[in-house]
Amino acid sequence: MPDFSLSKQEKKENNLPPEKDKHSKEAQKDEKIISIGQKEKEKDKEEERKYEKTREQPSVVAPPKVLSSEDTDKTAPLKTEKSSIILEIEQILSENLDQLYTSLTPEQKVIFKESGEKASSEIEILLKEFKINVNKVLEIIKEWLLLLIKMVPGVNKIFLIKEAKIKTDKILLLREKELKNKK
Repeated sequence: MPDFSLSKQEKKENNLPPEKDKHSKEAQKDEKIISIGQKEKEKDKEEERKYEKTREQPSVVAPPKVLSSEDTDKTAPLKTEKSSIILEIEQILSENLDQLYTSLTPEQKVIFKESGEKASSEIEILLKEFKINVNKVLEIIKEWLLLLIKMVPGVNKIFLIKEAKIKTDKILLLREKELKNKK
């Protein structure tokens, strides 16, 4: 049979790409690229399978524990006692607010009291730090006192800001007193 294939010279003249041998460098590069692409596809498929398995598995949730009367007796004293510092902070925060507090509705009293307890615990945390951020303490007290503006009509905002500054000064004096007692 006659060989009708073109020679390399003829292929160059006709701008045809040369045939690649199985062992040529270009063929090996192409094979590597193909194998790398296949490996990446396989990794992606494995990741998808793992993801699907985790989605298909139902989450195991333990049933809630039913407490008996013996268990409730053991868990009853869960309330932690407040530290003396928190009690003093709450005392300082409540000064000069008796008249405003009595004018609140019972629901407002609960909200105001809970936010005051939260503020006193935040202030206690700040007082335990080596360097106190006075502005942060002032802001906590201002936020707490400004709740009164929303709850009680006619409360003077300037009065509340002055009260916040006075209370901040008293809390700082309390800290100094506590530091002297530790020495």
